[in-house]
Amino acid sequence: MAATEFWHSTLTLSAAWAVAREDASLLHRTLREGLVSGSGEERVLFRVERAPSERRGMAGQPHHLLVRSVDRPKWDASLNARKLTRAAVHREKQTWHAGSRIRLEGAARPLVARNGPSDGRLRRAPLRTSEESQEWMAERLALAGCPCRPDAVTVASPIRTHQRGHLVVTREFTVVADILQPNGLVTLLTASIGSNRAWGAGMFTAHPIP
Repeated sequence: MAATEFWHSTLTLSAAWAVAREDASLLHRTLREGLVSGSGEERVLFRVERAPSERRGMAGQPHHLLVRSVDRPKWDASLNARKLTRAAVHREKQTWHAGSRIRLEGAARPLVARNGPSDGRLRRAPLRTSEESQEWMAERLALAGCPCRPDAVTVASPIRTHQRGHLVVTREFTVVADILQPNGLVTLLTASIGSNRAWGAGMFTAHPIP
């Protein structure tokens, strides 16, 4: 048995916070300011909820942020600065048992090392197909002690955003997995899946399946 205990925030972005909408790095730094410690040492995970996109394959405008933190956050400064129009915060505690089944939901950036076409150097590149992304997710969950079959992984179409001049490709995942190592699930929920945590990728929520 293992337990997770987090603070979850649902933040509504103001229309005036246009610069943060386009700069995920600035957005991440601002989220850190809401932590009690202000030290920036806590691992902050967040997920962006977006409006439907007008361009196929490109991300729509963000309107909500879902934030997970160990310490209780304080969003008064962002509210007073009119970066946010609303901040709802609640405490969530869950207990996980070996042998249980869960549903995981979240966005991640599945990458693989490939040789460059010009110089042959290894570089990380987005996976190209849904099948590759299913296998990628299944491998990571197996390492975390929560195995699943690749066909138990549902993968949405890739969403593209521009961050710091780079094209970032993320996918939404829904997975049904079994818990063999509860502590591994706790680590997964705390440390995220994949890379680009600072850009809103890797935060997953877990729901028990009766």
